[in-house]
Amino acid sequence: MVATMAYTRHYESTTSGLNFDRFVDRFDEPALDKMRQQYWTAKQLIRKKLGKKEDEHLLASDAEFDTKISLFQFVQETSDQLLCCVDDYQHYLSELVQVEFKLSKMLKENGGAEATAAGRIMIAVARVLALSVHHMLLLKLGNFL
Repeated sequence: MVATMAYTRHYESTTSGLNFDRFVDRFDEPALDKMRQQYWTAKQLIRKKLGKKEDEHLLASDAEFDTKISLFQFVQETSDQLLCCVDDYQHYLSELVQVEFKLSKMLKENGGAEATAAGRIMIAVARVLALSVHHMLLLKLGNFL
């Protein structure tokens, strides 16, 4: 008794499962690789139609290959998610820079109008915020270089 496979084969996951799109041209593969793939796909279909059991070594090889493909797809999806997170980080950093710059500008203007110690403190805080904005811009631009 042969147990049914719980995974999807590469052919089944990359096509609609219909016969006509088995031989869709893929221009990024050499001709020999395409011919080998078509040969093994046709051989598998013929064996299945005739009701013959597949070779257990071939099944093990397919399982290993399918595992590697699924691992690659997982790494690719995770990398895409990480890239989205980095893009979000860059966006929020830009917003923070703009808000801190506006705050430092406002503190400097209001501190200049104030003649007391509070005015001097506001100007000092404005300078520190401007320096912070400068460092964040360097951090943001450093990621693009």
